Amino acid sequence: MALWTVSVSSAGGIRKVKVQAGDRAAALKSASSHGRPLSASRDTGGGLFSAGMSETQRAIFLERLAALSASRIGVSKALEAMRDTMPGRVGQAAGLLLESMRSGMAVPAAMEANPKDFPRAVAAIVRAGMETGSLEKALLDAAEFERAFGEVRSGSGRGLMLAGFNIALAGTLCAGAKPAMDMLMSQLPFETAKPDADIAMLLSVSEFVAGALVSLAVGSILLMTFLWLLGGIGKRLFPLAADALIVRIPFYRDIALSLQNHVSLYQLSLLLRSGVRLEYALTLTAEAAPRGAMKRDLLKAADAVRSGRPWAECLRSLHATDRLAVSASSDRERMAHSLEAVSRQYKSAYVRRLAAAVPLMKTVAFLLMAGATLIVGFETTVPPLLMVKAVGGL
Repeated sequence: MALWTVSVSSAGGIRKVKVQAGDRAAALKSASSHGRPLSASRDTGGGLFSAGMSETQRAIFLERLAALSASRIGVSKALEAMRDTMPGRVGQAAGLLLESMRSGMAVPAAMEANPKDFPRAVAAIVRAGMETGSLEKALLDAAEFERAFGEVRSGSGRGLMLAGFNIALAGTLCAGAKPAMDMLMSQLPFETAKPDADIAMLLSVSEFVAGALVSLAVGSILLMTFLWLLGGIGKRLFPLAADALIVRIPFYRDIALSLQNHVSLYQLSLLLRSGVRLEYALTLTAEAAPRGAMKRDLLKAADAVRSGRPWAECLRSLHATDRLAVSASSDRERMAHSLEAVSRQYKSAYVRRLAAAVPLMKTVAFLLMAGATLIVGFETTVPPLLMVKAVGGL
């Protein structure tokens, strides 16, 4: 369900309330308890062009709310104080969360309704943490998650964008070197513009290398674009097919799938530690997971528990050794411990692979730029050299 802003008319005048509903008609019906509904619009969490909170802002928000919760201050009062005293996007997010809660939503549901400020993974960790009965711990767990992944995601994103730009620039320079040389050669007298055998051979080698570098640059950009589309639009439109393809791509699968594996397994471990039955814990975790292989596997595992079959083998998204570690647990506490340990492995794999991707792409960009510089320098130097040679021979 989505978050809707509904204008209602009541004894106090016209005001706006936030409701969670599947469509506009349901939103109007839900808001009727606050007065006569007038209009409803989809709430996107701050507007179409709002970027939402950054990872650092989100961590500050969660830690501040956790501190207020630890002081036994009610969530509504804490959010009201944050809305009125904290500037910028943090204060706006507190106001949106407060309005959603006043319309009847719980904290996790209010976060899920505002994905720009609270990504699905953060809301899922808060929801699972609240099953333990401690909002403070749930918020601190989510804040730790943001700090652990936020810095590496932000730095890697900038690094990959810069590397992609340099690769595209190198390819453009290599592709333009030959036309630039031809233009310069056309300005020379015919008898001067004809290079000797040695220079002609070097020009042929230069053109071949330039073509190879252009092909490498184009291939790199196409590969990066394909992986970006596969992990973004592909997973949204065809989640199962996209996951089936991603799992076959070495290195990239650790970036695209490990984060969700970590979140789901960590959430499942928290639910089991809080005393939730295994079948219900698997169902809750599946509901919080995005569409894809992990969600499918969790639902199959819940069905296996209901029918008395081994459930860990249904988690085909996990490595065989990880399934073995979970299935070997003899009781609920050890099972929760094993799930948390496996989730940490996926967390480490995600951070490690994402951190390694940037140096790899920077190396490719450096080699392409070095080759482009040599080729451009050589091919733009040939016409002046031919002119000097011709003048010297007069």
